[in-house]
Amino acid sequence: MLILISLVLWSPAAWAKEGDRVLQYSTQRDTAASADAPYNFDDTRIAGFQRKNIAKDLRIRGWEISDRLYLGQAKVAGKWGLGVVYERGDMVYGINHHRIQVIKRF
Repeated sequence: MLILISLVLWSPAAWAKEGDRVLQYSTQRDTAASADAPYNFDDTRIAGFQRKNIAKDLRIRGWEISDRLYLGQAKVAGKWGLGVVYERGDMVYGINHHRIQVIKRF
């Protein structure tokens, strides 16, 4: 029980520290332009979240776990669901809880 409580109490502190590094912004120097938009956010992805369109029926919204391996919500053969997409050379493999799809790029 003590371990569970310490994990719950420790997790928000760890997330806050990571969030400081991920969410970066820069202020604009021109006062006329900054009146409408005070902050200009960089193109950083929050916690590594990505959207990748591989084909019309193969898309992924999630995280890149390793080089060319994605985990998250995958659209495989027209159906969305929790899944994995792996790119290997000119072959793309998509698997979710509904379907499996393999695509060869030319």
